[in-house]
Amino acid sequence: MKRKLFLISTLLVLASNTLIGCGSQEAPVKYAVTKASNTLNINVVNEIEKGKDLTFEVTLTQDSQTKGYLLPDESTTSISIGNMVLGESNYVYNADYEHAKGLFSVPSCFINEKVNLAIEAYKPELIVGEIKLENNNTPIKLLNDDKPILGTDYLNVLEVINGDVVQYGLPAKIQIECIDAIDKEPYKLVAGQYFYDNETGNIFIPGEFLEGDIVIYAEAVDFKSIKINIYMFSENTLSFKIDTKSGEVHYNDQGVGLIITPADPSYFLPEYIDGVTINGIPADYNYLIDNERLANLAIGGKILGDIVVYAKGVKQKAVKMYNNSSSATDVVAVSNPDLVINAPVYAYLAPKNPAEYKLPATLEKVQTMIKNAGGQLEVYTFEPSQYYYDSLTGLFLITNKDLVTDIISIVASAVAK
Repeated sequence: MKRKLFLISTLLVLASNTLIGCGSQEAPVKYAVTKASNTLNINVVNEIEKGKDLTFEVTLTQDSQTKGYLLPDESTTSISIGNMVLGESNYVYNADYEHAKGLFSVPSCFINEKVNLAIEAYKPELIVGEIKLENNNTPIKLLNDDKPILGTDYLNVLEVINGDVVQYGLPAKIQIECIDAIDKEPYKLVAGQYFYDNETGNIFIPGEFLEGDIVIYAEAVDFKSIKINIYMFSENTLSFKIDTKSGEVHYNDQGVGLIITPADPSYFLPEYIDGVTINGIPADYNYLIDNERLANLAIGGKILGDIVVYAKGVKQKAVKMYNNSSSATDVVAVSNPDLVINAPVYAYLAPKNPAEYKLPATLEKVQTMIKNAGGQLEVYTFEPSQYYYDSLTGLFLITNKDLVTDIISIVASAVAK
């Protein structure tokens, strides 16, 4: 009887224990995670559950990058679990130097006490790189031979080597390549990673982008290879040619001369031009008329850009008097309307001093300019049968408009009464 009671009481105790534990679950064990760093951002949770891997990321602070720090290595990394410091072989670390971040992973088997992370960025000893200029055998050099220091701002200046005649200039653009001091892989710097002033030659590379040797690709510009454009705004009344052997103007030339002629026979040269600009800036010039069909324009100063000439030809009169004797015997066109090319010509001639002189019986010469078979202008002399002249009235006519291709020049001298 006593034995049965013992069995029953035992069963009740077992049942009681089973009922109490039914549906219950132990709370997960968690451990605090602390961190400390003056040079890194440590992105980690505040606590980690027992039996789970601890993964976290570190990145360089902006100040660390500026000062040339690198991602941590084993010498600057301390990961402790309770009082035990993990060795390098007890955790996984991958450093992504390109993006300045590192990934750590501590296996779950070590997560059994409080975790403390004390990790700092690595400050390398000064790594001095090499500097090289690739100039394609053009006369350009670096002002100094200062070598780049890893993570430190770099300054230098490009200089062009010229003799007595300035023929070369600084390039508009350059390229800069760095060779990584660690993996020896070259990479090109892009806009924003270096700065170049093509007027002064100054080069600046911020230290955060400088990770090894520097190669600068820069070629001096031969001014003779840069042709200058010349434009004339004349409403198609004038034309020009460049007064040089080559017929060209190049950047940095010291002045240039232009020969200006009418573009259309119905126009002659203006007494003055309205202006000249070089690269949009008013320029010094000297305009000299040689004759009605030829003028020289001398433009001074250095040619540092395109040239624009502002001038307009003047509509011609179809008849002009030329005299070959003293002024007392001049014959003038007293009635001479603005006649046009390819139209009949008429005018009235008279002696300049009619009280003492009268018109000659015949005109000495009537001429114009025509284009020959080669397109060049040459003097054409009219036969008397090709024009009409009345010495009594002074009437002068050319009825064949096809003969009027340029200004008509009349040479005549009055005779004494």
